[in-house]
Amino acid sequence: MVAGCAPSRPDPDRTGADFLVQDHAHETIRVQVKTTAVPDEAEAAFRFPLDIRTYDLLRQGNTPGYLVVVVVLDPHPRWIGLCRKGSIVRAAMYWTCLTGLAPVSNTSTSTLSLPLGNMLTPEALLGFFPKGGDTHGNSA
Repeated sequence: MVAGCAPSRPDPDRTGADFLVQDHAHETIRVQVKTTAVPDEAEAAFRFPLDIRTYDLLRQGNTPGYLVVVVVLDPHPRWIGLCRKGSIVRAAMYWTCLTGLAPVSNTSTSTLSLPLGNMLTPEALLGFFPKGGDTHGNSA
């Protein structure tokens, strides 16, 4: 919402996404949000296991699919708040694009790499939309 985009709640079992997000040009992306308190760090990234069903749903289709992982290292009451327009989460959020990734042979999870440079900001979110720039700059 800070970026001026309108989120909606799709059917996650059908889309693999927690949110459909639409920009001012009415372009839509799919976003799956996960949370971890114990990130598996590796060099300039951390690894996150995503179930294969969600991985496959987000990597396929005409609407770009993104994974956003919220890293909450130490729970704190001020990290989550409310405002007139919704919830506020004060934590580090990282993203990766799954659109176009290859199928995997694993049957339970696919471990994705989320670069520490892929911090979710309003500017980064606007770049996710097809006309907003390179939406598939992915390091997974």
